[in-house]
Amino acid sequence: MSLPHRSRAATVWLGVLAGVIATVLLAPIITMGWCADAAEGGESYCGSIQTSLVGIETNVWLWAAAIVIVIVATAFVARRRRAESL
Repeated sequence: MSLPHRSRAATVWLGVLAGVIATVLLAPIITMGWCADAAEGGESYCGSIQTSLVGIETNVWLWAAAIVIVIVATAFVARRRRAESL
């Protein structure tokens, strides 16, 4: 295995690691909800939040955006390293 090939492989593995980290930090795993009841009708309300495994308030779109950024950045760096090795 040549050095440039190892470098590309390391880039891909680093991208996989970044994806796992983004998933742990931003994937909406836990959903919490609450309701506030009022004495008068129509005044009550409920809400919910989603948090990640580490407690960061998040949603599926934030997580998806982070994964897309990781994939695009990994592909860009891997292509650049491939071009350098040719």
